[in-house]
Amino acid sequence: TKDPELLYKSERIAKERRQRIWKDYVAPVRPTGAASAAEFVGKVTEVISGDFLVVKDSAVPPVEHRIALSSIRAPKLGRRDEKDQPWAYEAREFLRTRLIGRKVTVGIDYIRPLPNATSGETERVFASVSEGQNNVAVALVANGFAAVMKHRQDDQDRSLYYDDLIQAEAAAARDKKGLHGDTAPPTRHINDVSNSSATAQAKQ
Repeated sequence: TKDPELLYKSERIAKERRQRIWKDYVAPVRPTGAASAAEFVGKVTEVISGDFLVVKDSAVPPVEHRIALSSIRAPKLGRRDEKDQPWAYEAREFLRTRLIGRKVTVGIDYIRPLPNATSGETERVFASVSEGQNNVAVALVANGFAAVMKHRQDDQDRSLYYDDLIQAEAAAARDKKGLHGDTAPPTRHINDVSNSSATAQAKQ
């Protein structure tokens, strides 16, 4: 069997050079509609889960944006008496320890309506988030803390860095990291209280 990472690299090069079946390929571009606001810089004030965070922009007065990371899905944290899915805690902590209180660049990729939401939200914003030169979603996937969503070929609602995500997932699977490994995540013996204190500090 061929290495999937090499296959995706070859496909990406063919797309960039518009070779063979990719001769009519058009690279995705970020939306420019008024609703998208395209891109902004802000500070991470809360990490809700491994693929969902809150970013406060630099407007006057500042606005907090609830952001879902584009084209990935992290394991779910349990609610009330439910157990966390394996690696859900590790995924959230990976983001929290790296991003809370940090400046990030948010590039909005797509927005989807939430017709049945009970939280009062009417839509969900999906974005690519970078801290410096590091794409947060790619780092999560590369460490085996999130899976890449499989989009249809004609579905343009996807991360601008989708090819990078696919390559990162292939490498994580090859190295059996996190979700792709044969071992369970380490057992936690104490309740973690650092998330709430760090969040409170970041909001100041």
